[in-house]
Amino acid sequence: ALHESKSMGRKRVSVFHPDMQKRADEQLEMERRLHSAIRNQEIAPYYQPKVDRYGKTRSAEALARWHTRDGGTIPPNQFIPIAENTGLIVELGKQLISSVFAFAYDNLERFERHGLCSIAINISARQFLDTGFSDFVIDEARRIGIDPGFFILEITEEAMMQDLNHTISALQRLKDQGFHLSIDDFGTGYSSLRYLKDFPLDELKIDKSFVDHVVKNRSERAIVMSIIDLALNLDLNIVAEGVETREQFDLLCKHDCQFFQGYLFSRPLPQDQFIEQLAKHETA
Repeated sequence: ALHESKSMGRKRVSVFHPDMQKRADEQLEMERRLHSAIRNQEIAPYYQPKVDRYGKTRSAEALARWHTRDGGTIPPNQFIPIAENTGLIVELGKQLISSVFAFAYDNLERFERHGLCSIAINISARQFLDTGFSDFVIDEARRIGIDPGFFILEITEEAMMQDLNHTISALQRLKDQGFHLSIDDFGTGYSSLRYLKDFPLDELKIDKSFVDHVVKNRSERAIVMSIIDLALNLDLNIVAEGVETREQFDLLCKHDCQFFQGYLFSRPLPQDQFIEQLAKHETA
């Protein structure tokens, strides 16, 4: 009950209930399993295509997926928050980055032949704020021998705004090494627009929560149009996340959105299926 009160802020009162103990036990068990999964490398990157207005795959985002040894699956919304809260996301993130870099290195010629220009890696707030993050990413690209310019590092607004001095320094260092940089879930965080000019960005991603209602809600549509205009005027690429219907896609195309990601085009795929889909679309 004390922990519950603290998590809700100051001057709060919580009465102990057995459900609190149950939640704590479940979280502890998930943390234990997560330690084991990281140690046994059960969590692997899946790849969700990003397409242009012609439906051609130009990029892909690497997303963590956990398949347990007994054949089950654990959704990201169950294990990612616990990985963040416990700090396990740092080690997990390193594993995933190494895996994505190696995957790109092994298939770079094939990707270039099919017109795939980049792979994006989602970076959590805890990862990005870790003091060794930039060094690891740079050193790992060198170790594997892959060009940093093939990768987009997607970082949320919230992570960027937590420590501005660190953010500007880390982003510039990564940019100088050749990595491309993106603000993920743009419009949902706490950023001030004036800081956009200080961040060496290449891309903005419109959050799915805006795309969901872009067709029927004038206010949501106005926000999306404003974000697109902002990105284009700043010479940034613009990506719409969570595109699930043809109506959303057509409307976003009409308003000059450049790239699209969502179930309308593909779910996240394991690497073999992702390669097969690339080749199939190329010959279609």
